Amino acid sequence: MLSRNARAALSRTRLLSDHLVRSSTPRIRTISSSAVKHTMVTSVQTNEAYAPFAHYSQAIRAAGQVWLSGQIPADAQGNLIKGTMTEQTKAIIKNTEAILKASGTGLDKVVKVVVYVKDVNVMPEFASVYDPAFPHRPARSSLRKYDAKVVVRVPQMAESITEGTLSQFSKKVGDFIEADEELATIETDKIDVSVNAPLAGIIQRLFVAEGDVVNVDQEIAEIQAGGKQSTTQNEKEISKPSEKIADLSPKSQDKTASHTSLPVLEKPTSKPPGPNPDVAPREEPLTKTEKPAPNTSSVAQSNTSWGFRPSRAEEKASLHCSFWAIYIKSKPTITLKRTSERLKESQNTAAFLTTFNEVDMSRLIELRKNNKDAIMEKHGVKLGFMGFMARASALALKEIPAVNASIENDDTIVYRDYVDLSIAASIPKGLVTPVVRNIESMGILQIEKAIGEMVKKARDGKLTMDDMTGGSFTISNSGVWGSLFGTPIINLPQTAVLGTYGTMDRPIAVNGQVEIRPMMYVALTYDHRIIDGREAVKFLVLVKKYLESPESMMLEL
Repeated sequence: MLSRNARAALSRTRLLSDHLVRSSTPRIRTISSSAVKHTMVTSVQTNEAYAPFAHYSQAIRAAGQVWLSGQIPADAQGNLIKGTMTEQTKAIIKNTEAILKASGTGLDKVVKVVVYVKDVNVMPEFASVYDPAFPHRPARSSLRKYDAKVVVRVPQMAESITEGTLSQFSKKVGDFIEADEELATIETDKIDVSVNAPLAGIIQRLFVAEGDVVNVDQEIAEIQAGGKQSTTQNEKEISKPSEKIADLSPKSQDKTASHTSLPVLEKPTSKPPGPNPDVAPREEPLTKTEKPAPNTSSVAQSNTSWGFRPSRAEEKASLHCSFWAIYIKSKPTITLKRTSERLKESQNTAAFLTTFNEVDMSRLIELRKNNKDAIMEKHGVKLGFMGFMARASALALKEIPAVNASIENDDTIVYRDYVDLSIAASIPKGLVTPVVRNIESMGILQIEKAIGEMVKKARDGKLTMDDMTGGSFTISNSGVWGSLFGTPIINLPQTAVLGTYGTMDRPIAVNGQVEIRPMMYVALTYDHRIIDGREAVKFLVLVKKYLESPESMMLEL
């Protein structure tokens, strides 16, 4: 049985709880008996849901309320006794504040009901009937676990990348999102990074806007776990046709006034236009008081090309206009900005020098022509020229390791016994350089297949940060776009880049005779700080030898 004081406090708590639940104004109310020593029960009413359990306190979501239980020392007037506040009390207060902060609800939006009991010994009796005591709290069997809120942060992208531009959100506040579904896209100077939802739930808040620059580990969104996707509204929107969309069928156009149709303008010709043949000239001008009679049928017929009937002032102005000039202003993308910065940094840092040579592609073209169909049928690999160029470069880099080196911290030169080849690929968003690793240990068909896979990933926008980092040497094939000659730019911290260009039939001297051969220019841009001219020229001569004699490349002669 409950004591008299406990029953009285419980009765007053019911009445006060009902009043505060119906009240929309946040407030704090206290009920105390004549000799209060401890706080027994605290209930917090908000529209948010909190973490289900905290140390020394309990929070249970039920009917829009959260109930916290714990003991807080107080005097007879209901004031906390500062001198007697134990570590347990501090923990209760700290955990309660943490729960409120985690939910995103400020303390000013909380309604509290505090009940003081006379004797601490009454607490076990009070707790034994705690569940049915409050009408707004369901029985324990009907309590459900709280759905947590999770803050989504910008993931680690790469060691050299600390920020990016949030290009778009795939969802908006209130939308349901599945676990591992894409929530946002962050655009960096190398690739687009997808931020996926860690769990399924409802998007509660977005902390940043599209176009904002975000840093690694920055909060971008908050997701309420659980819930389900609501399709009722979407089905209504789909089933109900929009009233704002005009019906463009021929029947509706006949019933619609001509001024509601969209204007369709034709670009004026280079010559000044003459009088409009569709507009019949008036025999005599209108007087000041005379109003033109409406003629919707003639307007509808004459507006087929223009969409409106030009005024006399517009006709007069058109006689002095022989062309239209249109231009578009747009901000550079983050990819373009970062690429520009890196290229400028490369130009300002390295001591650029470019050496050139030309390659007779006759034997390589014939080899490819005779075997490409059989290789496709047997291996499923489309045989091109990049595999041969990459293999020739790998063999030449073995003999000239300085071309495969890099500079670190301006005081250290790193030489490698492996070749991680960066392939320059142009995609709609800009230039990217995915890396094919350890090509020195691959055959031509293996290299060709690996390059094809990387280029496909680049065009599909599926490159990862691992695919973009760690290259030791770059090949830029501008010949696919029709270029015949150029000077490529070094991709720091690398020290060299090979440029290959288009093949064109040209007359050359062969054994004292003039012959027409398919010739291709090659260019090596290198950092003269660590690569001598002799090494650069020797490297390019080796590449020329391997391409002009494919069998020597296959046999590594």
